[in-house]
Amino acid sequence: LSQMLAPLLLPTCPNGDCEHGLGVEHWKTGAGLAYGKNGTSAGVEINLLYFPRQQSVFLIFKNNGNGSDKRLIDRLMK
Repeated sequence: LSQMLAPLLLPTCPNGDCEHGLGVEHWKTGAGLAYGKNGTSAGVEINLLYFPRQQSVFLIFKNNGNGSDKRLIDRLMK
């Protein structure tokens, strides 16, 4: 588990906003660090986040499937 959660900076994302573990994304949000996964298919995008400090799960289904501004999560968490 510790290897899966250890962050890896991607060369295409030097600012650290898109760190990945072994299939687990690290999300830095206004509500704190979250681990999760996202994906798209024709017409839909899904984001799943787990906030360990709050022991909470956040799941977003969005129509369109063309990617989203991750600041949406900060707005929804308020």
